[in-house]
Amino acid sequence: MTNVDAIEDFASQACVPCREKKRKCSRELPTCSLCRRNRRRCSYPPKAITPTTSSVDSCGMQEQEEFPALFFLDFYTFTQRKDIISTPKPTLPENYYKQLGNREQLRSDVDTYFASVHVFFPIVSKLRIYRVLNGDANILDPDMVILSLAMKMHCQPRKEYDLIRTEMYALVKQGCLEAEQNNVLSVKILQALLLVALYEIGNAIYPAAYLTIGHCARLGYAMGIHNRLNAPQMFSQPVSWAEAEERRRVWWAVIVLERFVNIGGGNRPFAAHDAKSDDLLPMDEDIWDKGDFVVIQPLAVSEYATLRTSAFARTCQASHLLSHVLRHLNERNEDVKIQYHEAMQLHHIINTFRHALDQEIGNTSDQIYNRGCSVAHFTAMGICYSAQIALYDAYMCADADGMQGVGIPEQFEMQHVAISGIKDTFVSVHQLASMIYSSVQAGDISRLSPLIADSLYQAALLIQSYIYETQNNEYTQKMTDIIETLKLLKGRWNVSDEYLNIIRMEFIRTR
Repeated sequence: MTNVDAIEDFASQACVPCREKKRKCSRELPTCSLCRRNRRRCSYPPKAITPTTSSVDSCGMQEQEEFPALFFLDFYTFTQRKDIISTPKPTLPENYYKQLGNREQLRSDVDTYFASVHVFFPIVSKLRIYRVLNGDANILDPDMVILSLAMKMHCQPRKEYDLIRTEMYALVKQGCLEAEQNNVLSVKILQALLLVALYEIGNAIYPAAYLTIGHCARLGYAMGIHNRLNAPQMFSQPVSWAEAEERRRVWWAVIVLERFVNIGGGNRPFAAHDAKSDDLLPMDEDIWDKGDFVVIQPLAVSEYATLRTSAFARTCQASHLLSHVLRHLNERNEDVKIQYHEAMQLHHIINTFRHALDQEIGNTSDQIYNRGCSVAHFTAMGICYSAQIALYDAYMCADADGMQGVGIPEQFEMQHVAISGIKDTFVSVHQLASMIYSSVQAGDISRLSPLIADSLYQAALLIQSYIYETQNNEYTQKMTDIIETLKLLKGRWNVSDEYLNIIRMEFIRTR
């Protein structure tokens, strides 16, 4: 059975009796399973006009019923009526299924995804995906097709001079847009959009990356996954702890990517609010992937050094710290003494987090790279170092920190801490670069996150400036090693090539 044939055996909407009784309909043709079991007449609403080839290119999916506006106009009345928001299942154009490939190809792409991107960005449930694939993979809901294509987009081999705006990238973007236009709003669509945002960030596709992740935040708010207790919920409650964990991870992914795109973008408002100190972090990836029933201690955002935790949880904590740094720099306190005090607090908190991370991966003292360390921790390290560089760079020069407290004791103290801290961070970033090289086996860079590139770039650019200003070659070899690591990453993420070009142009401009 082909994908198209499988879809044609099902109606695009629930039957009239099931809709009236608000029962889940199997949509089988000519009679659904519930009507067949109850021996009642089954009838379906009139079909929408099937799009022609030209209209499919512009509209893609078939027209569906309207989303209940009452959910946004008057949520109280919506809840009193106990209405249910059903997810439409429109027909996708055939080219989506052609890109998906047959069952074996799809399984291979999914395996590749979980062995690469999932290592540093674990937001899609292995259990759920493989459960779907172990069933009838010829019958996939539209949102599952789009998510599968987004996963496949990250697994396509890339040569140095290949176009980054690939046909697959364009198809996934179009699919997400059409899904939204047809009211196909689901966690899977949000996951697909997050993978699009990750792809755009990793390949320096701007302003698309900034706009896409901002849209992800709005979708998350609309769905209510940012606050399952107090926000309006578009979906029913999770049926399992694994599903609840997946939604938590999806919202954390929004925060991680949204904060990352704001590192070098100047003073722009965040699209997603900060996590609270008592918000729960994602649980251990291995336990979640397996779906085991085990007793685990929930971890809050603020627990930086007290307990060991998973790599993605550390990435979330690092992004939370980055958020505090960016807010501190963008929302200056009128009292300069309080501003310097806040900067000093951030310095101590990030240092505490960095030392906890170092101990977790065995990277202590001058020891470089414990082979037991997972490359999944590199993302948290990179974001942590980006936060430190942003903080220290703002206070190294008294004339450039934008404050009116030049000459006061608090300014001298913070300047001393910033200068000392930036040099320590140079060493840490160089260690990270060495760890990246040590982790790459047989040229496989598929598990390396694009979110580590900023720290490498910022460190290399500052070291280059430091060498030029001081004529001190102490860090020359470190800068060379960091640049070589950026060149290595270029084979996976085009943003590294952009960073290398900036470093090159700044070298020419300042000479």
